[in-house]
Amino acid sequence: MFVIRILAPLVFAAAIAAGLASALWDALHIPEVHVSHSTGECVRMVTFEDEGPKSQACPEKLPSRYTRVWVQ
Repeated sequence: MFVIRILAPLVFAAAIAAGLASALWDALHIPEVHVSHSTGECVRMVTFEDEGPKSQACPEKLPSRYTRVWVQ
C-alpha cells in the first residue's frame, strides 16, 4: 500500500511530462507553407528537421497540418 502511494503520483507525473514533450515536439516540427499574397498559390514549403530548416518546392498535396506564411 505504501509503495502505491509513492509510485502512483510519480507514474502520473511521468505520463503528463511525456505527453507535454510529445506535443512540444509536434508543434516545433510543423512545416511552413509560404503562400503568395497576390496569387494565393504556394511558393515553397519549409520543413524543420534535426539538422535545421530545409526549403523545398511545393508538393502537389499539402500536408494535413501546416503553418501558412504570407509572402510577396
